[in-house]
Amino acid sequence: MGKISGTLNEESRILIYDLQTNTVVIDEVNSAGSYEYLGLTSYDKWVSAMNTATGESLSYGKVTPAGEPPVEITYSILTADDDGGYYDGAWRAGATRLSIDDGSSDIIYMRFDNITIPKDSSIEVAYLELRSAYGNQGTVRELDLQIRVQAADDPIAPTDPTSLINIRNNSLTATIVNWNDIPFGYTGSPTYNTPSIISLIQETVDRAGWASGNAIQLLLCYGSADGSAGPRYFSAYENTSYPEPKLYIRFQAP
Repeated sequence: MGKISGTLNEESRILIYDLQTNTVVIDEVNSAGSYEYLGLTSYDKWVSAMNTATGESLSYGKVTPAGEPPVEITYSILTADDDGGYYDGAWRAGATRLSIDDGSSDIIYMRFDNITIPKDSSIEVAYLELRSAYGNQGTVRELDLQIRVQAADDPIAPTDPTSLINIRNNSLTATIVNWNDIPFGYTGSPTYNTPSIISLIQETVDRAGWASGNAIQLLLCYGSADGSAGPRYFSAYENTSYPEPKLYIRFQAP
């Protein structure tokens, strides 16, 4: 949690902005004297105070944290066995790229080991960072994927298509994060950040059996496509030209 406080010499309008959503979360007029706002959970909020008569800015600053600051960690795939997938009817573990197309059976798995987040931490930011691993694919269509998480306290990586398909069919949580309209031009091998997966990480660290140092396994599954979408290729652990998948998390310990 965080708070802001201060003293006003005259009646002033207090504005608190959330920089992540670019919205005003508090807009109030306060009389001269001291003020305090508690329970601000995001550390990406800023406050400004303005004289209500003149509009002159009186102060501007970041929300001050109460207690320990949030922790930011980027996790990487650590072994060749921890990423791979099932693509175009073939098992693709240990390959240099992670491939997915508009086939309903296509799956990418990514197991991130040694996630040092205490149980019941509050997840503030979470997303995957994936690097394109192939040249321009020409004329292909938009592709929608689903990001899922395995419902397990400390999952192991699949070892064959049967175990991967079993995870997809029987061992995922009900939460789905949609990653829609994935671009189809790969010129320059750009880096893609997925939509927020806070919900997936939060439900994992809230599990009764979760402990710091456990693994989290995420899956990319086919969602939908506008006709024949064409493949998307992301760099895998074994790729020597581009980085492996990364999982960025910012959390507040309980």
